[in-house]
Amino acid sequence: MSSINPTGGAGAGKVSLPDLRKTEAPPTPAETAGPQEAETPKPPKKEVASTFEGTRPAKAAGTELRPGPVSQNPGAPKPTRERPEDPLVGTFAASRTTRATPPSPVEHEGRKWDVAGIVMKDGEPHAQLQEAGVQPRYMPMVEVLKGRVVEFPDDQGVLQKYRLIGTRKKDDPKTGKPQEHLVLHKLADSPEPPPLRTQQPARGYPIRNRPLSAAPEVNLSKDKEVLVPMSAADKVLFTFNTGDHAPSGRHTYSLGVMRYDSFLLTPQEPARTKEVPLKSLGKVEVRLRERELEGVYTLEATANGGIQASGMDKDGNTGTHAIQPSAVAGRYVLVPAPDFGGVVALDAFNFHEAKARATADTTATTGARPISDPLIGTMPTTVRAQVDRGAASLQHIKKLLDDPRATGPVTLFNVDLGIGGNGATEEGNKQAQAVLDSLVAYRARNPGAPMQVIADERMWNNRELNKELTTRLKDAGIDIVFPRSTAKPRINHSKGACVGERVVLTTAAVVPKTTTKSDITTELPPEAAGLYRDYLSLTFKTGEFTPADKEKLESLVAGLAKHGVVANDPMTKRPMAARAMDGLITGATRSLRFLGSELKDVDTARKFLAQAQAGVQVLIQYREIDPESESLLREAMKDLPNLKLENVDTWKPYPHFNALIADDSQAYVGTAYLWPNQLSMAHHGLSHESGVVLGDDSVRDLLRQFDDLEARTRPA
Repeated sequence: MSSINPTGGAGAGKVSLPDLRKTEAPPTPAETAGPQEAETPKPPKKEVASTFEGTRPAKAAGTELRPGPVSQNPGAPKPTRERPEDPLVGTFAASRTTRATPPSPVEHEGRKWDVAGIVMKDGEPHAQLQEAGVQPRYMPMVEVLKGRVVEFPDDQGVLQKYRLIGTRKKDDPKTGKPQEHLVLHKLADSPEPPPLRTQQPARGYPIRNRPLSAAPEVNLSKDKEVLVPMSAADKVLFTFNTGDHAPSGRHTYSLGVMRYDSFLLTPQEPARTKEVPLKSLGKVEVRLRERELEGVYTLEATANGGIQASGMDKDGNTGTHAIQPSAVAGRYVLVPAPDFGGVVALDAFNFHEAKARATADTTATTGARPISDPLIGTMPTTVRAQVDRGAASLQHIKKLLDDPRATGPVTLFNVDLGIGGNGATEEGNKQAQAVLDSLVAYRARNPGAPMQVIADERMWNNRELNKELTTRLKDAGIDIVFPRSTAKPRINHSKGACVGERVVLTTAAVVPKTTTKSDITTELPPEAAGLYRDYLSLTFKTGEFTPADKEKLESLVAGLAKHGVVANDPMTKRPMAARAMDGLITGATRSLRFLGSELKDVDTARKFLAQAQAGVQVLIQYREIDPESESLLREAMKDLPNLKLENVDTWKPYPHFNALIADDSQAYVGTAYLWPNQLSMAHHGLSHESGVVLGDDSVRDLLRQFDDLEARTRPA
């Protein structure tokens, strides 16, 4: 994950936008018709996987700024449910809620501004101010945008007001294929744009695994309805206020690409910026560079033209000390967003926290395995990962289902058994049908066993052939679960099956596309299998997800990692798969090989490059790579003969897995790709990933299978 520095200078690349993490639910027409009355304070919201970038402590209704900076109240009690220690980040004296609280915006000339940095001019410090609320960002459709007022031009190009009802599929007249459209409803009134609140209200939503929201229950006249194709979504404008209803705080964005129920929003006008003497602002709140996780510091100018910062450090020491302008961090960080084809602004605290969680502890010891992180273990050498071509990977699931000794619950996760369709082969249909038959036969042998299929809602529903599959599963008493967190879908990219006491993890997912891929499947040993069954049932549980559930889930994720089973879990923000891959890349001392689907993260490319520059033999075999990473690595290859880059997209079948092998002694295989959304929990996508860490004989066996795969699938 890399930051983008478009302008240079102090604070560049660290930018500003209002906190979107706790926005209000879509307003009713009555709410948008005029100024809103102050709301009665509501009880704290129950713990859920945040779809935004962190948490802000509750505050009294109607207040805009916090009562005071962190340094003025260092001994404030933290919530009883929160523990100060995060094993992936470390111990801090202040609670996470306190530390994650963003700096209060600066009030200047009737506007709100964020401090993007400090520069020296004419011998005195000046604050670089950037207008709050004007940055590229993403917003969840259901949680934030649905039901709000937008503008869209009519046939004469005149902007008209509409209410955004949702999305709907409509057949394209040229291709006949269904295409996603925005559904707008014409409004007769001209409601004032409501503010985006900074506190998420408790609306009584069912917390987990609820169906998609239906359109508002009002009579919508069809003659006032407009369907806008997604290709024209950038003409739909959304306006909101960052504070009260004053026009000075109003900002307009155009909608862009929608991915996983979130839209990319682009500001229609650039943010205002200015440099103001720090002394004229009095005290301002900022974060300090390389110390973003400590929380907010109070900054002020000194009489001799210097700068002093007051606050609490990691160990709980409070005080005031002089700093240089370069020590001031920006409020936000611009990061690449591959899903949206652009960049978005993320909260600096949450960006750095997510980066720390995904970075392995590398305390090198002589003769040790590449991963030296004490939180990550290695599977027993008796465990073998099996490389299969095409739909043959499904045989491992069928084997578990056909075991006559198997009893108890069955969970099939992210394995689509749809049959037929474009690209289907006779062999693929046969393998899928065999697994489906075994699944139904298991139900007949175990009529009382809970059975469920956990699927990605959009992938599942976008396949017409899955309608028949859905009917057959339901007729057999097998539940279909689409995991969600509040109103936002989670991306269930992990794959496998739990059958009774046994568990297999695989990278194989969808038929018929599976027939064009090579996948890897690993059966977990008994103790790890037991932990994974408990983990899966809790992270995808239905109903309320309590603080006790989260604490137990954290324990299960940690226990699995010590057994060599690594999961990226968005419910706990624990990216153990990403942490294991980082440990392999940075811990290798002799050789490093990547064979997999995607390398689309420039920071990871730089890690590979650093290892090659240190003398490590680096081989990167990829199917897809981002242009910046490819340019960086190919340029370096001119001077580094030990660095090799190869596109394996022409292999038939092609690798549909991610594998990292370090020093031929330790390896990761699993579903997580080397790209931002699957390496960090800071992004919009709440992606579940899974994999295993292998060692010694298991790695040598895996390498033999890779050699065979390459020999048999590489074009002549």
